[in-house]
Amino acid sequence: MLCQECTKKPTCKKLCKKAEKYVSQDNVGRRERLLRDLREPSTTDLEKGPKISTTEACLQLFFLDRLSVKEIAKKLYVSDKYVYKVIARAKIKIAAAIKKSG
Repeated sequence: MLCQECTKKPTCKKLCKKAEKYVSQDNVGRRERLLRDLREPSTTDLEKGPKISTTEACLQLFFLDRLSVKEIAKKLYVSDKYVYKVIARAKIKIAAAIKKSG
């Protein structure tokens, strides 16, 4: 039930949960924005590969394309701090996987 059908409409001060969900259904967070069309293609892209998230793009550009944190941030329209955190988290996971595998 949306606002037009709601019995509380005359006294309503804010959206109910269902209406809020409906209104924000098309909202895509900055991290979830698909980036393949925003950046220049690199040598590691597949010709018609799947679109990737900001996190995946950061890691690809850092580890495979060897770009700096500042270059990645500029290319993906995110902050240097965000790129640094993504890379730091990935390095921790990689180190843990290496230790685990022995």
